[in-house]
Amino acid sequence: MKNVFISILSVCLISVLFFNSYAQSPYTSNGAGGGTWTDDNTWSGTGIPVAGDVVTIVNGDLVDIGAGNAACYTLTLDGDLNDGGSGATLTVGAGGITFNATASFSSIITITTSGNLTLNSCAIGTNTQAIFLTGAGTTISGTGLISVLDFQINSTITNTGTLTAAYSLRGTGTLTNGAGATLNFKGSGNILCSLDASPAGNTVNYNGLVNQNIKTPTSS
Repeated sequence: MKNVFISILSVCLISVLFFNSYAQSPYTSNGAGGGTWTDDNTWSGTGIPVAGDVVTIVNGDLVDIGAGNAACYTLTLDGDLNDGGSGATLTVGAGGITFNATASFSSIITITTSGNLTLNSCAIGTNTQAIFLTGAGTTISGTGLISVLDFQINSTITNTGTLTAAYSLRGTGTLTNGAGATLNFKGSGNILCSLDASPAGNTVNYNGLVNQNIKTPTSS
């Protein structure tokens, strides 16, 4: 009986250690202007964020990834994200990305995520950056303007809100414009990913300032 008790206790202890090893740690920028991603002083947590961690950059803070790449599980951006001109990549996991109204990012950064993209009345990016969406069955929700030069749909992704793509909309996947959703394409040329515009009540607007080609949806 004693051996059984010890065995159960050992299993419980191992389970706790395993859970703690993989638990997501929250990191919030310091509220004092930010800093570099790799500096402990930039963050409220211990150390620096890595893949699996939950990251929030608050309004008024600028966090610079620098020359190296970075990763996290979830990104909520209220402040500014920068890479110092190095062309770095931030990889965000299945927790996804939320861009709030005060969010911005600058320089030539690339952000890729396998999670959902939430747009809270934001206008994000310039014509030197990229956002790659790679999560099968994920969504783009809310209302926002994506002004990055390279906006890629690289899986089966559904727009459920009002999405405006200012420059490009391309990739190897399919964007479904969901029921009641609106897609505004302001870029020149074509939409260069597959587009499913079959759900009821959805709207696709071509409202660029130059000649545009109308995309033939995969379903309609």
